[in-house]
Amino acid sequence: MTLTTFKQLYQEYQESGLNIKDFCANQCLAPSTF
Repeated sequence: MTLTTFKQLYQEYQESGLNIKDFCANQCLAPSTF
């Protein structure tokens, strides 16, 4: 994952209002990756 990709994902996470576990499940990511 590039820094740009992570920044985009992190912004989406902040706007989602979800916790990390739920956000990662929605994005098909492992929480440890995030």
